[in-house]
Amino acid sequence: MQPPPASVATTGRPGWSPDRRMALWKTLAWCQLAFGLALTGYAWVLVQGDVTAHARARFDFRVSEILTALRDRVTAYELALGGGLALFNAVGDVSREQWQAFAATMDLNANYPGIQGLGYSPAIFQDTREAHIAAMRAQGFPDYAIRPPGDRDAYTPVVYLEPDTVLNKKAFGFDTFSEAVRRAAIERARDSAKPSITGKITLVQEGTTNVQPGFIMFMPVYDTPAPPPTVELRRRLIKGYVNAPFRLYNLMRGILQGDHQDVGFEIFDGDAPSEAALLYRSEGLADDADKPGPPLFADTQRLDILGRTWTIRFAALPAFEAALDRRLPYFITASGLAITLLLFVIIRALLAARAGVELLERTRQHESDLLQGILGNFPAPYLLVDAGQRVLQTNQRFLEMLDIDGPVEGLTGKHLAEVYYRDPAHETMAGKSIAEGVIFQGVEVNTKSHKGRDKVILANISPLYDINNACIGGLCIYVDLTERRQMEIKLARVGKLEAIGQLAAGIAHEINTPTQYVGDGVTFLRNAFEDLRRVLALVEDYAGRPEAVGEAPARAMRELLEDIDAAFLRAEIPDAIDNIFDGISRITSIVAAMRRFSHSSGDRTQAVNLADLARATLEISRNEWKYVAEADLDSDPDLPEVRCQADEISQVLLNIVINAAHAVAEATQEGGAPGRISLRLRRVGDMAEIAISDTGAGIPEAIRDKVFNMFFTTKDVGKGTGQGLAIAYDIVVAKHGGSLTFTSEPGRGTTFFVRLPIDGDDNGHKG
Repeated sequence: MQPPPASVATTGRPGWSPDRRMALWKTLAWCQLAFGLALTGYAWVLVQGDVTAHARARFDFRVSEILTALRDRVTAYELALGGGLALFNAVGDVSREQWQAFAATMDLNANYPGIQGLGYSPAIFQDTREAHIAAMRAQGFPDYAIRPPGDRDAYTPVVYLEPDTVLNKKAFGFDTFSEAVRRAAIERARDSAKPSITGKITLVQEGTTNVQPGFIMFMPVYDTPAPPPTVELRRRLIKGYVNAPFRLYNLMRGILQGDHQDVGFEIFDGDAPSEAALLYRSEGLADDADKPGPPLFADTQRLDILGRTWTIRFAALPAFEAALDRRLPYFITASGLAITLLLFVIIRALLAARAGVELLERTRQHESDLLQGILGNFPAPYLLVDAGQRVLQTNQRFLEMLDIDGPVEGLTGKHLAEVYYRDPAHETMAGKSIAEGVIFQGVEVNTKSHKGRDKVILANISPLYDINNACIGGLCIYVDLTERRQMEIKLARVGKLEAIGQLAAGIAHEINTPTQYVGDGVTFLRNAFEDLRRVLALVEDYAGRPEAVGEAPARAMRELLEDIDAAFLRAEIPDAIDNIFDGISRITSIVAAMRRFSHSSGDRTQAVNLADLARATLEISRNEWKYVAEADLDSDPDLPEVRCQADEISQVLLNIVINAAHAVAEATQEGGAPGRISLRLRRVGDMAEIAISDTGAGIPEAIRDKVFNMFFTTKDVGKGTGQGLAIAYDIVVAKHGGSLTFTSEPGRGTTFFVRLPIDGDDNGHKG
């Protein structure tokens, strides 16, 4: 903890006239009251916003849980139908007894709550209908018939449906292909070789009461173990369909199992919610339909389920709102008011003390009782200490703030040095307040708790006086700002990253102009030195021919040439000027690269020369690879410009090149030959390919499938966030419609391949 600045301390020692001191205290009292009330109001607004944001996050989490439960359960049912498909693929023609045994092993009621049964419907055609009916009657069903009757091109009657309940028997012989909604799902499953569900239907098993919306899931079975490769073959080789009927309300009870009573939801078949498309409405939402006003939170999600889209509307129920802790804003308000009023009361008490000793003696006990009553239920961490800096009173919140174990009474009588043994500076500040009468108000201090955790605390420390104006102790009131400061640091880091990009562009612009001035000046010096060289040559010539100018001038010239070491200057100055030119050229190149790299293209695409981006990337990253590798760039001169977002592709290339430099550095032994980083730009069909190769150690086989995962890194803590390649993959694939792949050979190196559509649209995707 750092000691407070002098600007936050005010002396309270006597010495002024009573009237002047009284006027000052009155002014301070009202200023403190106004400031405290304003600060309390502001704190209420902030905390109210935090409570709402936390509630919204909890609501979104509930929505995510429900969606995940739906997806997981549908996947489980899909696997159950897959088991039936596997049975047909293994056995061929499955008998009724085999199907019953299979369904019994599945234990549908225990393992698949909500499912009405597990069935099978063969694919029957007009020319095989009579043979099918005869075969079924021969199996012991003399009254078997396909329902509804009539001539149709194809039939899919239900022949197996387990468990064999009274309701399921109503579906025996029903031709699911005869009804349009069922037929659409069957045809979709048959042609796609994937499971499919129907839209909203009423199951034939339904009775006259408690009728529920339902749907059926179909899994196609072909005459071949593997699905035929074409739609035509699938239609020709279709054998039948493993299916499962569902009643929506039974299904939802099986999925949710009593959970999520605080969030209601409605499921609609299709993209447009309507009563006609309603599949399910949770009980809590139905009970809440007559509640006036909208729900606290609402959301609409669309879920693609095996060829159908379900629109799901979520709403927070009264149970959700009842669970919200709305007390915190009022608690903060009460705390702020209590602190403000407490300080106001203390100051007013000091004012009253100036009225006379007798009045103070009569009221001192009352004020002491009032103070003890307030502190006994004080909502903020505090310390009350005596003149010897020993603790008189504190509360549980103070112990929690500094991670102090034990009861509150355990601090009573302890010296501040024992309480703040990790922070002598804060002990000194409290001691100064008591010893010198200094008030520290709103001082932000950085300290450590008893468990070594970093803490940020807002401290208010005031000395307490008796009737003789002698300090009898001090009151320390605190507000824990640790979590708030941590959030501010995170936000500041985000802002700093954005500012760095803007600063790079500004630096490049600002450096460019003086660099041009220096270049022009060096050019002038070079030209001027050429003239000076001729003058020196002439002087040397005359210095060697005294008969032409006289002995005295010739001797003076020779001495001058020796003093200035003309031969050295004539030999070294051109080299020095050339070195300056090389440096200026290097600065100009770096500045140009910085300007290109930091220039934002916004959200629109533009025609970009990828070779220029690659050169700029090598310039910007030179400090990463120049000590460990040599870099080269080879670009196809016929490669056209690519429509993309230049700044995002620059970020991709920079991330990969820096990773390559780190890989080479790890693989290169100290004093060994440098590695190599190569960039190759080529056209591959309608794509532009950038291949970035390095001679590092390569990527181990065990982690290659995790390379593009967010936050995955093999670097030490603090040396990498694991976001670079994940962000690069998102930019190339999701935003530009390209591809990002790699090949790697352990001990030899890695090559990343960035492919971008040459003609992208305005959103960065392939046109």
